[in-house]
Amino acid sequence: ALLPATRCKLWLDNAQEITTNLATADTKQTQFERLQKLDDVLQNRPLLFRGEKPLTRTSSSAMAQITVRVSGADKLDSRNNRQDLNTNFGTQLAAMLNQADVERQWGMLQYSESQRERSNELRAALNYYTQQLEFDGDRYLLTASKEDRKRMIRNDQLPTLTAVITSDLDLR
Repeated sequence: ALLPATRCKLWLDNAQEITTNLATADTKQTQFERLQKLDDVLQNRPLLFRGEKPLTRTSSSAMAQITVRVSGADKLDSRNNRQDLNTNFGTQLAAMLNQADVERQWGMLQYSESQRERSNELRAALNYYTQQLEFDGDRYLLTASKEDRKRMIRNDQLPTLTAVITSDLDLR
């Protein structure tokens, strides 16, 4: 799951290193050669997906509107809509329409993102990495040193699970 994103990072690191070395060029000829090298690196993007297959979202916007599962963010709304089906007819109808709209909007979002991924391999690589992430809602592994862990526990400074997930996604 990390290979496309890693290839992207290595490519960008290479371009950044050339850019850094550009500032230290002592002659115009050296500077020109480094600019040519940077241009070559940026013009020839690496193949990010080599054997890995990006996850397909949906193939058409019409099918996306009626067949895509609901996102994790909308699960609570979905559950509430389904619970409302046990009440009177008006509430049932409103809950069904609301649920259908949630699923339609989610499908349309998935379709538009799949179109963006088809046109931008970098976006596809980073989204592929994000889609492979799995979080356990009950625990996480703290990789700090033993002394830091002790200090954090004593001072009640352990990060919350939400902070850990947010931090990981922010690194992306």
